[in-house]
Amino acid sequence: MQETICAKVSERLLTKASRLFTGTLEGRIIEILQNSRRAGATHVNIVNKDGFITVCDNGSGIDDFSKLLNLGDSDWDDSMEQSEDPAGVGVFCLAPRELTILSGSRKVCITESAWTGQPTEVVQNGDFVKGTILIFKDDLWKFDTVEKLAVFSGLIVTV
Repeated sequence: MQETICAKVSERLLTKASRLFTGTLEGRIIEILQNSRRAGATHVNIVNKDGFITVCDNGSGIDDFSKLLNLGDSDWDDSMEQSEDPAGVGVFCLAPRELTILSGSRKVCITESAWTGQPTEVVQNGDFVKGTILIFKDDLWKFDTVEKLAVFSGLIVTV
C-alpha cells in the first residue's frame, strides 16, 4: 500500500509556510536537538558537507510519518506532553528547505511544495535506520554554536 503524507494546518497559514518558517540558525539547531532528545536519543552526530547538513540520532525513530507535516500536532506520549508541553513545530523549523528524512525502513523527501500542502510519498528505504537521519541544505552548523545550544540537553553531540 502506498503511503503519502501531507502538511496539515489552516489553509491560510499553509500558503505562507515557506515565508513563516525560515527561523534562525540557532532556532533550527535547538528544535532539531530537542526533537532528538524527546525521542530518547543519547547521541546526535552532525555532519557539514558540501552545503548539506546531516543530523543522525540514536532515538526511537519515527513511527508515524504523517505526524511530520502536521503543524501543531505531535506524537509525544502523555508524560512528555505534561512535562514539556511541546508546540509541535518539529521539522517545520526547516521549511522551506528540501528535507530528506530516513527512519526505520522508510524515507520521505519533503520539497518546498510539500511544506505548503502538496502530498508527498513515503517510500521504503533500502537500509534500516535506527533512530532518525535528516539531510538538508543550510548554513554551517559550527561546533561552537551547536555546543553552546546543546549544553543543557543531556545529549552527546558531535559535529
